[in-house]
Amino acid sequence: NHDRDFAVFGNDNVLVQNAGSGADGFFIQGDNNRVSRNVVFSSSDAFSIFGQNNIIENNLAPFQSVVDGNVNCDNNTWSGNIFATANQACIQ
Repeated sequence: NHDRDFAVFGNDNVLVQNAGSGADGFFIQGDNNRVSRNVVFSSSDAFSIFGQNNIIENNLAPFQSVVDGNVNCDNNTWSGNIFATANQACIQ
């Protein structure tokens, strides 16, 4: 999809050290994925995660929002990220 930099539909994927600037940066729908050390600029939602047991760590999206589409982040681990806003308190 040309509106997204990265779209992952599946499990057990690794996205490390990528850069994006599309309308939606990273869209992840699946379980047990790792999204680490990525940079997103000029996106409305830099990281949108739908699934469980995903690790989202050390990413940079200083002007964008991030979204976890699950209630209470459903065991997703958000840590060490830099972003403007988030839709849930469990996102760090």
